[in-house]
Amino acid sequence: MTPWATGIYDTTLVMTCNGNVPVETLTVGTPIRTLHGGMRPLRWIGRQTQHGEAPVQIRPNALDDGVPSHLLSVAPGHGICIDGALIQASQLVNGATILQPPCPLPGTLFRLGLNTREIIIANNCPVESFLPDAGGAYLATIDHGFGFNATLQRLAARAALQQAEPSHGRLRGFVDIAGPLTVCGWAQCLRQPELPVCLDILAGGARILRVLADQYRDDLRRAGIGGGYHAFSADLPAGTTGRIDVRRAADQALLFVNQK
Repeated sequence: MTPWATGIYDTTLVMTCNGNVPVETLTVGTPIRTLHGGMRPLRWIGRQTQHGEAPVQIRPNALDDGVPSHLLSVAPGHGICIDGALIQASQLVNGATILQPPCPLPGTLFRLGLNTREIIIANNCPVESFLPDAGGAYLATIDHGFGFNATLQRLAARAALQQAEPSHGRLRGFVDIAGPLTVCGWAQCLRQPELPVCLDILAGGARILRVLADQYRDDLRRAGIGGGYHAFSADLPAGTTGRIDVRRAADQALLFVNQK
């Protein structure tokens, strides 16, 4: 990445002692609200007209309800505080609610420096502040592992629900096994063929599980069903009784049981 791989873009609202203020209007000395340390004075502001890598654009509600509150544009390497850790924005891109355009966009990139590296609030989203040559933040930056994968899966499930519109698009797939111990199959939305489908599993008409059809199956890839990442599998809770149905969470469209 370029030396300016971190930073937030102009028009971003930063939370200060006077409420949310556009980043381009901040001045040195302004008290900035931090996630854990209260108000801290702004010690340094860096500005750069961006002509390098394209920003990562995080759409409203992509990370949680109201987070961010508005479209948030950050440099690809900027740390986003999510699920108790820092993750670089570029690693959150899912092509649906978190995007990175193929080409750079015009704009000014800002770095905000405090006395220490902190988590500040930008468009109601916790992000890292800037500290040159810092040895590390008090929050770990992760790029692999169980926590990292769990965060990506949560965001993918959230994206699948947010992408639902009045016309949800045709659902295709099958339930290959429907109890008594497990349920598994595959699902794909033809309107957004690479976006994982969020599914509700019902027993006797009541929802008992919610799963994401994002697991890989080689037979799906060989059949030309996207990249093959459209399978799902889950263990049913002990004592589950009644008819097992699998429905798309967004509109309750039924996924049919495979008869082969």
